[in-house]
Parts: sequence; C-alpha cells; structure tokens
Amino acid sequence: MACANACPKGAIDIGINKYGYEKVVIDNGKCVDCGLCAKVCARRMQIERHSPIKCYAGQSRDSEKLKHSASGAAFQMLAEIVLEMGGVCYGCAGKMINGEYSAYHVRVTNVDELQSILNSKYILSHIGTTYQQIKEDLKNGKLVLFGGTPCQALGLKSFLNNEYENLIVVDVICHGVTSKTIFNDYLREVEKEQNIVITDYIFRDKKAGWGSNFCYSYYDNGDKNKIKIKRFPKEGASHEIHYLRGDISRENCFSCEMSNTNRVSDFTFGDYWEIEHPEFIVRNDPALSIRKGINCMMVNTEKGMQYLSKLQEKMVMYEVDLASITRHNSNLLKPSKRGKARDAVLENYYMEGYKKIEENYRKERSMRRRI
Repeated sequence: MACANACPKGAIDIGINKYGYEKVVIDNGKCVDCGLCAKVCARRMQIERHSPIKCYAGQSRDSEKLKHSASGAAFQMLAEIVLEMGGVCYGCAGKMINGEYSAYHVRVTNVDELQSILNSKYILSHIGTTYQQIKEDLKNGKLVLFGGTPCQALGLKSFLNNEYENLIVVDVICHGVTSKTIFNDYLREVEKEQNIVITDYIFRDKKAGWGSNFCYSYYDNGDKNKIKIKRFPKEGASHEIHYLRGDISRENCFSCEMSNTNRVSDFTFGDYWEIEHPEFIVRNDPALSIRKGINCMMVNTEKGMQYLSKLQEKMVMYEVDLASITRHNSNLLKPSKRGKARDAVLENYYMEGYKKIEENYRKERSMRRRI
C-alpha cells in the first residue's frame, strides 16, 4: 500500500477478487497520471537490506504481560520502551466490527492502548494512511516504532524514501496472510453450525500453553448477556489448517522476496522453536519458560543494537546463533510452499462458498479418526 499512500489524489484503493482476496484498484476518474505510484513501487528494490548482527532467545520478565503475547512479548517490551521515551507505536489491531473480524494498522500513544496491537493476526492488515501518519510523526521529531510483516516494512521504507534516526522498524517472521473475506466466511459457518454469535477471535491463545492454539468468544443466539469461550488446537479449525498447509494464503506469499535473512528492518521477531528441541538446553539462571512463550530476536542494524540494553532490562535474553533460528523458521530461508490442494480449495470456495471447505475438512477428520 505504499502506492496508495503516495497517491496525491486518493485514486488507489482496495477491491476484492472473485476468490475473496484484496487487490489494488485505481479510480481512473481521479488519476492524473503523475507516476508517483510507479516510482514508490519500483523503489522497493533499492531499499538497503541488513544481515543480523546478533541473535537472541528472549522472554519478558513480566509474567502477566507474557499472557497477552503470542511468544515472549519482545515487541510489547520494545513498544513500552518507545512509549516511555515519549514516542508512538504503529501495529496491527484486530477485532470484530459489525459482525466481521477486521485487521488494520493503528497508532498507539500510551501503554493502555498497547494491548490492541499485540498477538498474531493471520489475515491481511489494512495499512490505510498509516505510512502518511508515520511520515508526519517523523517530521515532527517523534520517536516512531512500526511493527508489521516484512512486505509492510518494505512498503514503509519505499514510501518514506529516506532514513530517519527516529524510526525503529520491526518485522515478523511471516508464514503468509489470508484474506478477511475468507476468514469471515469461515466464522459464519461456525456460527451457523453451532447457532452462536462470535464476538472476538484470538489466533494465538496461550491459555493452553505456547503454540498453535486458538479461541473465540461467543454467545448463544438469544443470550447476549452470557459470553463463553471456545478453545481449540489448530486441528479444530478448517481455516487454520488450510492456512498452515498453504491452501489459502495470498498467491504472492508463495514467491515472497522477503523470505530470507536479509531484512529491511532493525529487528526481526518470531517464535524461538529451537527451545523445544534437544539441540538447545538452557542451563542459565533465570531459565526461559517454554510454556509461557519465547521469542527469537534478530538485531539487524546498529540502530537496533542501541536498544539492546533497554530490552535486557525488561527481558531474559540469551545470545544464540542464527542457524538455531532458521532451523525451525523456514520462512527465513524460503517462502511458504503453495498447498497441493490450493486450486481445489479455492474453486470450491468460489463455486459453493466456505460451507464446502468446512464439509470437506470434517470428512477428512472423520476418515482420520477411523484410521
């Protein structure tokens, strides 16, 4: 969305293709052929990449704050540092709005608002005019933290076309994103089948421990006053399984130019899965708790290195080698693999809606149980 933020006439917006995926659309009535969109898009190949200077396994020292993070709360701790220094943070918020779940980037100015941009969201986060807002904050001398996917970090850098000392960029190790339309159609099928109304959804729920667990809040039809919680592993949701298999991510995610260890960001955060394997044994004190979630943290620039001491005050951190991160985060080596069933899944969705995907997944699970 760098092109949309660069357009002086607001001629670029988001549309939906037949499979429910967001696409860029241009209003030719507003377009004045200035070429700024093409310039900002081409500029992305000129953005400097950085290999990690140091790598860490890390976890917040605050157990309560860990509960609100998908991993070890590294982004949350860095955001707190920025806010304590009088800065602002931009990140992805997700919530139900008029019966639909939406993900979008927002501006956060205090710790009380920080919760909205924590945890994972698997659908595309709409940037809106975020890049324009960031540019304004930077020009006004504000310290700015931006968190997003690697392509969003690249989009921001392409739009700004300038290095700002008061900008800190964090990207995540990204498996890809699916569409808001497909995800909400999945939620509607769940609501119909169970006769409920879903009020919230958490993609990485840690109540049952760190990993791929999910949950949603809901109430039974006709009883709005009694909110219940449904928790389940990834196998309990057709949407999450198809996402992890590569059946419903955006097509461009399978050829992502950012799926490597050369980053445009100051920090790259993800899950430090190596801790679960025998190759890594923590003998230090304090130890890292597997159940509470652990971040891998790649520090990619000298600017990032400047914030290490502040992070170490808030986190338990141990230096690790890059290979221990890439071994269990394949998206640092190559893009996600296109699912073998992707064409069939999308065709079923186009012809018969999400109901067909849900039915097929239930049949698959039933057959596996028999075996």
